Amino acid sequence: MEDLRILKLKEVCSIVGLKPSTIYKLMSSGDFPKQIKLTAKSVGWANNEINHWVSLKIGNTNVPH
Repeated sequence: MEDLRILKLKEVCSIVGLKPSTIYKLMSSGDFPKQIKLTAKSVGWANNEINHWVSLKIGNTNVPH
């Protein structure tokens, strides 16, 4: 089972190979996992959701969500 972690934007950009503006554009269209509000000024993404999104993009649908 995958460890659940919260990823910050810089880590997400590094994993998916996209710029922040593209990530936010994809989020607003429903094509990227939503961010999680951590505090009033901090957000992050669940690593399992990011890994699932990447797996879908490379065609590996056998990765647990």
